[in-house]
Amino acid sequence: MPVLSEVQNSTFIVTLIGDLEGGQLIDAIVAGYSDPRFTVTSSILVDVRQSLANPSSEDMYQACKRILGPRPPGHRGNWAILVRNEPLRFGLGRMAAGRMGSLGVEMAVFTEMDAALRYLAKP
Repeated sequence: MPVLSEVQNSTFIVTLIGDLEGGQLIDAIVAGYSDPRFTVTSSILVDVRQSLANPSSEDMYQACKRILGPRPPGHRGNWAILVRNEPLRFGLGRMAAGRMGSLGVEMAVFTEMDAALRYLAKP
């Protein structure tokens, strides 16, 4: 699955396309931490609207741990996941948000890019 990443204003956006392979999402987010434009206040948006992945709850939990482990000390940017407006996809987004929450990081779930970007722009 291709994983695309970009920095837009102060938001690091990671887009998943197709099926999930290995740790591509994890690698893309962790690599973003090293981007010179990434700061402790940078927000992170995971866009899975084009993803076909159906991870288990445990797989998602392990991925969240691997994503948060190398996070820069003091990072306080907002997190959001952007999903297709379908019950299964919204449910997977809520599961991801719940797993992040269990690790101490609040993640909001959105179905519209503009709403997600407005949320992420808040201090």
